[in-house]
Order: sequence, then C-alpha cells, then structure tokens
Amino acid sequence: MTNSTNPNNPPVKVVVIDGEAHTVTANVSRFETGKTYYARSTCDHNCIFRYTVVRRSEKSVWIREAGKHASDTVVRRSISVWDGSEMIYPDGKYSMCTIVRAAKVETPENA
Repeated sequence: MTNSTNPNNPPVKVVVIDGEAHTVTANVSRFETGKTYYARSTCDHNCIFRYTVVRRSEKSVWIREAGKHASDTVVRRSISVWDGSEMIYPDGKYSMCTIVRAAKVETPENA
C-alpha cells in the first residue's frame, strides 16, 4: 500500500525490465532503450552532447554518443535520480561535468 500524500513515502509502481519486475518511484522520467538524450555544455550553450541508450538495467544504462557507428565504444553508467528524473554522468563525475537527464529526450522539434 502506498501513501501519495506523504512526500517521504512517494507512490511506487512495478515495471518490467529485461523480464524482471522492479519497483520504482512513480512519475520519474526514465531512460529508455533506443532513445537519444541531450545535454548542453556548461561552458557553451550552443554545444549540445547527444547520447543514445543502447541497453538498460534497473541501476545502469549503456550509452553511445549519438551519430557514431554501432562499432564505436559503448560505456555503462550508473543511474541516479534527481528532481523527478533519472540522470547519468556520461564522461564521469568532475567539476562542471556533463549531466544527461531522462527528461531531456531528443525529439524532432529539438534535434
């Protein structure tokens, strides 16, 4: 039983990933396999980084820079949740690093 009025006990739902049931917080933007996500550079707003999710598990995503061939490097990154959205650090965690959020999915309008 869930209590949606208590912020310390948010509503949860069960999702199936790779055939396994997992419990997640409701209304969280999640990374999906095959979709491309983007983030703008901290230093240059015109610089946009794009990453495609190749595969995902409950706690990790495997990503590839968008536009590159399938034979290029695929890296695994751990998922964190912040402000109602899953997020990853595609190039590692350091000062002013790129942060990709699942809420920033690329669409034809923003491509």
